[in-house]
Amino acid sequence: MDPIFIVGCGRSGTTLLRQVLGKHKNIYSVPTESHLFVNYKSRAFPFIHYYETNKDVEKLTLSVLTLMFNGDKKSPTLIKEERFTPEIIQILSELKETEGFRSLKNKHDVFNLCANYLTIREKKKRWVEKTPGNIRNLSFILSLYPNAKFVDIYRDPRAVYCSGVNQRILHKSSNLFEGIGLWRAVFKEGQKFLGNMPSQYYQLCYEKLIKNPENELRKLCGFLGEDFDSEMLNVDVVNCFFDDSQGKKGFNILSLTRWKKLLSDHEKLFVDILTKEYRRKLGYADSGVKLTIFNLVPFAVFVIKKCIEGRKTLRLYIKSKVRSLLYNLKTRTTG
Repeated sequence: MDPIFIVGCGRSGTTLLRQVLGKHKNIYSVPTESHLFVNYKSRAFPFIHYYETNKDVEKLTLSVLTLMFNGDKKSPTLIKEERFTPEIIQILSELKETEGFRSLKNKHDVFNLCANYLTIREKKKRWVEKTPGNIRNLSFILSLYPNAKFVDIYRDPRAVYCSGVNQRILHKSSNLFEGIGLWRAVFKEGQKFLGNMPSQYYQLCYEKLIKNPENELRKLCGFLGEDFDSEMLNVDVVNCFFDDSQGKKGFNILSLTRWKKLLSDHEKLFVDILTKEYRRKLGYADSGVKLTIFNLVPFAVFVIKKCIEGRKTLRLYIKSKVRSLLYNLKTRTTG
């Protein structure tokens, strides 16, 4: 059956949705974000490219499997040091016995073989991969999987912002100005694909999923061409950094209103203004905070601080784009 790709904006419930779909009797879930289909370069790509150009199929397969099982943060070091786990080495041994292994040419061929093999090994029928950034490169994915299904899960931008605040405090990352810009960009991409290929692109509202999971999952299964599996409701709260959700299981309704308590009035107003047009199209009302003569100056100071943060982010963005360009030029030259 056709593969499934979960896309959207980070901090919108994509990891929860991957876990939910992975509980389905027919769907194998790729363990982590592979970053193999995005239009930016993973830090693991230089090593993967080296094995591609040198036609080292075994090391290429070990590297792709490492990325699939360990994600983009841990994998570069593991691949560079060739610290492949016994489990991954065993999977390679099994893959070497499959038809067509030696004819593999690139990382996407390898990923496809690995994902299909692991799906069959788990006695399932299709796989789901979740990398939110894939929404920026759907055309390329469609060139590889013309009949793929895409599930875009979206969430109130205030909640996305709130989650980003907490994540940044704990992990010293996730610039807020950039995060809201990403939410807007993802909205525009989603609307475009929803209009162009409605039979392959599905939008799922995070808040509706949390409030009425069975109803929303039944509709999603209908889109995917699958029967509803009640095991999909048996999930843990995952990828949550808030104390109020630690140790909780199921679909946590606390995540729906948390932003109302944790965000300041300036933050609410800030996100309201930046997302107003798109937010209303999705049915998210204003927070109720108004700009008045009394809060005008403090709010202006707040906005200036956010603009300064945005300038820092812009510089980092330009640097990353330059590095990516240099990498692409090097790849074309050596290839």
